[in-house]
Amino acid sequence: MAKKESNFSTIEEMQKEKADWVAQTKRLNNFDGIKNTLVKLYTSSGHFIFELLQNAEDVFATSVTFKLDNDKLVFEHNGTRAFDIKDIDSITNIGDSTKEDNGNTIGKFGIGFKSVFEYTAKPEIHSGNYHFEIQDLFIPNVIKTTEKYDPDKTIIILPFNGDKEKDVCFEEIKKSFSNLKSNVLLFLQNINEINCFFENTKIQINRTDSYDKDECPKNVCRIQRIISELNDKPIEKKPFFYKRFFKTITVLNEKNEEKNITIGIAFKIVNLFTDNPWRIEPIFKKDSNIPGGKVFAYFPCKSENSKLCFHIHAPFALTVTRESLQEDNYANKHVIEEIGTLLTEAMRELKADGLVNL
Repeated sequence: MAKKESNFSTIEEMQKEKADWVAQTKRLNNFDGIKNTLVKLYTSSGHFIFELLQNAEDVFATSVTFKLDNDKLVFEHNGTRAFDIKDIDSITNIGDSTKEDNGNTIGKFGIGFKSVFEYTAKPEIHSGNYHFEIQDLFIPNVIKTTEKYDPDKTIIILPFNGDKEKDVCFEEIKKSFSNLKSNVLLFLQNINEINCFFENTKIQINRTDSYDKDECPKNVCRIQRIISELNDKPIEKKPFFYKRFFKTITVLNEKNEEKNITIGIAFKIVNLFTDNPWRIEPIFKKDSNIPGGKVFAYFPCKSENSKLCFHIHAPFALTVTRESLQEDNYANKHVIEEIGTLLTEAMRELKADGLVNL
């Protein structure tokens, strides 16, 4: 499916029409209600981090970096596709998307990106040949800059010039970085490294897709979260190992058209350092025997629990907050049935690898 065409050929043309629309909503006293609804849609103040990761993942970035300063946050990624005029139209719209409906892109520009306005009044984007800021959620303004930006990277700058005090922005985002779990990379297809810099601290989360040491079974990924202080040796957190299984299935989209999607499951495995060392370790909630497997739609769905001892993933149909699955959605029910089939197939390989005793 081709990208949706834009109604505009230049940012200047887009700016004029969208500025007129915003002015009209302000005259009717509707703008503040629209802004509050969009910006405060999510229950977590750190949700915008996942929106930025999502946009990088969907343009095939492999590495992303967050740099937190006292007065701004800078996000950059090495995605293979820079912004074009259609993307700018989409990111300054509501619920619009230029992304192909191939079933495996994560989200849509528009609603999700509005979450950055919790911390900034005018986010800046530097990508390819375009340098612009977004005013009043919807109005793109060209930025004339003399700074040399890497043409192979997309850079998003969030100056802390919104309603929140700068120190509040800094502390909330720092807390979000500290709470970012290693499993954020578990089901992403492209990003395999996240770097977060703040004060004198660096947090790195990285994933190796084919770990081949310590007599590890085939097709095991290793995910590690490393915290380091400036001029100090890294404090290496214990790595996590997962045996993942993926399968491509066909489902119907909202237009009743067939599309291919990839579903997956992931078992946590551990090295017992015995003659046959590797075994599955059931995932439980902290300090309990309650199954703690998560439901992922690339990222963990905050309000969902698989009630299983392993993680499951699919591009589920989600609510607008992306925190839970849509109830009574036929495609979701079909996907869950297919995950059951994938589990049956996976058990055969797990047994062959000696990871389970059946």
